[in-house]
Formats: sequence, structure tokens, C-alpha cells
Amino acid sequence: DSQSLYKYGQCVNISSPETIIFPRQKGMSTKLYHEIQTLTSSSLPSFNITESTTASCRSKYVIGICAMDCKARSKPMRNILNRLHDYNEFETVIFGDKVILEEDVENWPVCDFFISFFSNGFPLDKAIEYVKLRRPFCVNDLPMQKTLWDRRIVMKLLDTLGIPTPKRLVASKDGGPKIDPDVTSQVHKNVGTRLKQTSCPPAKVEMIDFDTISVDGQLLRKPFVEKPISGEDHNIHIYFSSEMGGGGRRLFRKVSNKSSEFDPLMSKPRTDGSYIYEQFMNVDHAEDIKVYTIGHKYAHAETRKSPVVDGLVHRSNDGKEVRYVATLTPEEKKIASVISLAFGQTICGFDLVRVKGKSYVIDVNGWSFVKGSDDYYNNCARILGTMFLKAIQKRKVKIDSVPKKFPFENSWRLKVPMPIFRHAERTTKQKMKFIFRSNPFFELLDTSTEEIILRNEQELGRVSRAVEDAIKLRCEDLDKLQQLKLVLQMPNDLPGIKVLIKPSYSKVDESFIELRLIVEWGGEIKYDTLNNLQFLEIIFVNQNIDKNLSTIMELYQYAKIYSPQEYDVDNEEKLHIGLLTSNLLLGDIIKKFRDHTLQKIANILMIGDNEDLYFIHEKTSRGIIGDKEYSLRMAFDPGAHNQNIYLDARHYLNVAPR
Repeated sequence: DSQSLYKYGQCVNISSPETIIFPRQKGMSTKLYHEIQTLTSSSLPSFNITESTTASCRSKYVIGICAMDCKARSKPMRNILNRLHDYNEFETVIFGDKVILEEDVENWPVCDFFISFFSNGFPLDKAIEYVKLRRPFCVNDLPMQKTLWDRRIVMKLLDTLGIPTPKRLVASKDGGPKIDPDVTSQVHKNVGTRLKQTSCPPAKVEMIDFDTISVDGQLLRKPFVEKPISGEDHNIHIYFSSEMGGGGRRLFRKVSNKSSEFDPLMSKPRTDGSYIYEQFMNVDHAEDIKVYTIGHKYAHAETRKSPVVDGLVHRSNDGKEVRYVATLTPEEKKIASVISLAFGQTICGFDLVRVKGKSYVIDVNGWSFVKGSDDYYNNCARILGTMFLKAIQKRKVKIDSVPKKFPFENSWRLKVPMPIFRHAERTTKQKMKFIFRSNPFFELLDTSTEEIILRNEQELGRVSRAVEDAIKLRCEDLDKLQQLKLVLQMPNDLPGIKVLIKPSYSKVDESFIELRLIVEWGGEIKYDTLNNLQFLEIIFVNQNIDKNLSTIMELYQYAKIYSPQEYDVDNEEKLHIGLLTSNLLLGDIIKKFRDHTLQKIANILMIGDNEDLYFIHEKTSRGIIGDKEYSLRMAFDPGAHNQNIYLDARHYLNVAPR
């Protein structure tokens, strides 16, 4: 933006002792104490700026990350920011949910470059207000992100740009798209067309026959795709024609290993809102193509199995969806360039399909990262770094325009980050259920009248003998007995295998009726944890702490590691393959400090596949010494479960949870 006034060269000075993670412990060296201060200072949202520090640190430019924590602290974002730090020109500040949601924009950190994008719960209007106030260099245009909320606007812009899209009918029942003035002016600047705010009567939608839909007199035959107008609603339906057998398929965001499901009875479109009806296209090789732009000159593309095929997500051994790098045609590269420029999104993702050699864009998603690709991370950091340095050269610094002081009181400050990681990736647990009524299985109860659990080798051997006896007596279904026998013949060291037996009795005379036998297995480690999440590396390596062994050993004494209780992972296993082995320098520490603080801080019944983060913030009331308020927030990676998590902050903070 040629009108931006960059505040290059600003330097933050954290002067308050309230910014440390740990209170100074007896025996803690001064060097370690200051390094812990440095660990948190780089990510704090509120700070003071002085002229002396500004002059001494003018070579560093601040990249502000204004997004919800689950996005701003994700692994792809960390990978890219770490590579940007290698330029030795930039430092980053993550605003954090507390600042974004609860602070006025006047109290937000000042930055030179602004990375901000919408996700669920993000106050986009507030971020736009901040840009108008501070005028940083924006990586992605904020007002234009509003166009992505409405698929009708997206498709209209694609038509204006001459980008091929599937044939469609639009059924608006909400009066038409709502367009902000900021969006109208920015669209005119980028695309050269003006979006007009027009109201329209509710569309008349009806099925002419089983295979034909009519929208205000315009016809479309099955198969067709029904999309909600909201770009954030991914509950998409596909309706098949009678020649294809009828029925429909529901598409949704991935849940475990499913992305869609077939419903043979689904034949009538929804009538509860506004929808877009697109002609269904038989794509080449049953594949979708995900395209990720970094500016208008670079695009990374990957193919994946279309969710229309069977709804099953094909995953690799490490649990990631299987995708393959694709080569874009010259026409597709041009489409990627036009979309990035027209929508004002440097980093942008969109979906396209190929049908008989021709490409069609079916959706524009906005901010999207490639996951697990070092090549993409390297290119993204290189392109962004070059973009930032070029922007620096275009404008001269105006230090005097930077506010001299920002309020420390009445502002939230990050006190403690608490990352929670899986100790290792394990295979999915499986189970089989049987109902038996014969004596060999009844004898497994011994004298017990309640349900029992059999786990160890001797107990499982008793179940195997009961199966053999039942096979000889032919007193149960032989197919079921053979299935149970195969499971029990699995290796004895298979982790997590157990048999649960639940007896049922008559309510009249309390005589035995039947028992339900449930066998569970699975949960073995897929690969070495060292190749998985690097728990301590985040603390010791990525935070610029002195990496000599004595410093790490000293800090390690004051760090606390907590773990949930799991039957098939005991403390000894956690010690060797779990949280503590991610850094090779810790080998001597593990030998020296055998008694670790492995306590149960939380009853975590369901934990995410990747990682969760808890952030404890502190707020000091203005003018009242000692009057402090604490808040605990939780951030989850996409796909993580966020129910059934109970955390008692009272015991550790001596305050009631907020």
C-alpha cells in the first residue's frame, strides 16, 4: 500500500518484573533468571517504547501476527516465522486471543508488517480498525476477506475475471449479498468493477420432477451440488440423478477418517436458507486440486482423493491426509495469479477441478497454508522476506510518529504458556463385541457377579481356553468364536489389549442369562516419538535460550511437566519415549534427575491428535497494588477435541478460574 506509514525500527522494552514465567527460586542464577525473562518478553502484547531503545535496535522490524491462537501458533505458522527470523531483520509479536478479543485497538502492539486473517471467532472489523489507525504493511487485504464470506460474491468476481466456474443457479432468500463500503471501493480498485448493494425478493425454488430443479424459472438437472452461500459453511450436498441410482452425498469438514457420507434417501434440496446449485462435474482421476498462492508469482498445488468417491480420508502412517504435489498448467498458473491479485490475498488457497482437460475453480478459501512441506515453508519465508525488504526500501522511517508509551496497567500479559503434547502417535484402538450364554464363558466370572476386566497374560490365557472349550462343545456360533480366537492370538506384547465381561441376570429369579464380552486392542506406537512433536525443543531451542548443558539442566529443575494418566503408558515409558526425550542434550539430565514432577493437573479424557496450548494471562488493575486477575485460555489445533477437559487452576494459581 503506497499510502502506508511504516514505523520501522521500533524496539520493545519490557521493563516490568511481572513478565517472567517463573518466580525467582532460591539458588537460581542471575543468568538463568534473565533468560527466562527473555523467553516470554518476545511474545508479550503490551510494552513500552523508549527513544534510547528505539535508536539502539533500529535494525529489527516487527512482524505482527493478528489471528486466533490456534492459527497464529500452528506448526505451519511457526515453521515460516522461524525461517523469517533467519534473515536477522525481523522479530515477531503474536497478539494473542486476550489482546485481540478484549483490548481496544489503541492498546494493540504496533508493528511494521501485519499478518492477519479471519477464522471462526476472529473480529475482522476490529483488525480493519487497527490497520486504519496504525497503517502497517498488510500481507493479506482485510476488507477483501469479507468477500470470501459469501459464495455469491466470490463467484460473481470470478465471472468478472473470466475464470471458468461450473454452471450454477443462485437461490437467495435473504435479500441478496450484504456489501460493506470498504469492500466496494477495494473491489473496484482490484478488479475494476463495482459491486452494487441490491435487494431481491426471495427466490422461488421447486422440483419440477425427480431430477430437475427450478430457481425462478431457470432449470438445472441432477446431478448437482448444493452449497450454502456462507463461505464458512462446509455442509455441502450432492444430489444424484435417477439414472445414477438417486440418493445424495453429504460433504462436511473431516471428522476422523470421514469427509462425506452417502444417503440413499436424500433426494430433495434443502429449503431452510439461501443456496447455490452447481452442475456436478465428473472430475478427471477422481481428484480435487488444492492450490496455495504466495503472491501472484508463486503457487503450490496438491491433489487429493475427491470426497465424492467414498468419503474415506486416505491417511499416511503419521496420520496426515495423503496428498501429492501437482504441476499446474500455464492456464492454471494464470488463474492463481489473478485470484491472488484480485482478492488482495498474498497467501491464499482455492480449489479447482479438471474436467476433460479444462480447469474450473469451485471455491476460494482465503488464508491457507500447506502442511508438512519444507519446500513450501522455505519459499513462503523467502517470498515474504523479499516482499518486506522491498517495502522497507520504498518508504523512509518516521520514528516520531510512533507513540512513546503504551499503557502497562489494565492490560493482559501472557504469564505462562502450557503446551500439551501426545507422548507418541499410536494406532487407533479397536474393539469387538460378543454375547455368550454357555458355561465356558460363565466360568470366567469365578465368584464375581459384576463386570470384570481381564488384562494380563494369565487372564487372557483363561479367555483363550474358554474359546477352545466352546469350539469343542459347539455351544456357540463358530464364526464368532474363530474371530475372537484370532484376536486373542495376536502378539502378547500388543499394548492395550483387554477383555471386558459384563454378565446379565434375570430380574425375576436372578439366574444367569448371558454375558457380553468386549475385547479391545490397538494403540501401538507407529514411529519414534523423536520424529513427532518436539516438546522440549520448543522451550529450549526455538526460544533462543543458551543451549549449554548447565543452563538447560538448571532451567529444567524449575520447569514442571504434567501428564494425564493412561493405562497403557506408565511413567517409565513416558520417561524414555515420551515428553522428555525430544532434545538430545537432555540425556544426562534424565540420568541425573530420575524423580520428575509427573503429576496429574488435569483429567484429560480426550486430547487432540497434535497439540493443545493453555495460556495463563495476568491483569493488574490500575493503581491498586496486588490486585491481580488471572485468565486461562485454551487453544486447539484443527481437529483436536475440546470437550471433557477440566483444569483446576485454583490450586496452582491460588485464584478461582475465570
